Amino acid sequence: LEFLDMPARTLAVPIRAVSQTSPATQPLAVRDVGVATEQNEAHCDVMEDEHVRIDASGGNSQHAFFGVFDGHYGRDVSSSLAKVLPKSFLEELRHCAEYDGWIQPARHSSVCEALQAAVAASEAHVLESAPLRSGATAAAVFLFQNPGSSERWLYNANVGDVRSVLWRGGDLLHLSQVHDVADNNELHSVVSRGGWVVLGRLSGLLSSSRAFGSPEWKRWISAEPHVSRTKLESTDTHVI
Repeated sequence: LEFLDMPARTLAVPIRAVSQTSPATQPLAVRDVGVATEQNEAHCDVMEDEHVRIDASGGNSQHAFFGVFDGHYGRDVSSSLAKVLPKSFLEELRHCAEYDGWIQPARHSSVCEALQAAVAASEAHVLESAPLRSGATAAAVFLFQNPGSSERWLYNANVGDVRSVLWRGGDLLHLSQVHDVADNNELHSVVSRGGWVVLGRLSGLLSSSRAFGSPEWKRWISAEPHVSRTKLESTDTHVI
């Protein structure tokens, strides 16, 4: 996604299908949004991923919500998350002091807390009906402008190995933290819960150490998110 009021850049990537906004649906909070897909014919014969874009989130033209949900063993969880997580987050924002200073008493003091609560509520929802192995890793970003201020902030929440990066003045700024068993801390967390890793994968099958759903592995992995808050600068042009 590209930000408004910042110089446009062209990003060339080897992709097979690209979807961009048309003039009739030009976004309000950002300059443009593009979606790319590539079929992984060698390992997967069906699309298991989902994405969501909510411009003018909550009716505010300065706010926007975007999410990518990387499904595994089916698209049950990724499809559910694309519907549930944005709704849960908007509900939690209605009880967030940072989002609206008039809220008293506030359930959450910050947008980061609201994001964490939305992730927990969404995880509980998908676990009610998720097939044994079906799950998803995810990354979501929320573009927010403080009431009565020109400051714009980007909030990120990720679970698993989906990444979000911000293009800042020619350099990449990592917003997310990758959760997989290649990380020693994540590996220790999995093993300490009784999990076992073979060939870099949990039970020889799952590379991510955190995920939504995935009931078969839930006793070893969690859906606890990494959450970050970044103040946007004049050289920030887009997020991937």
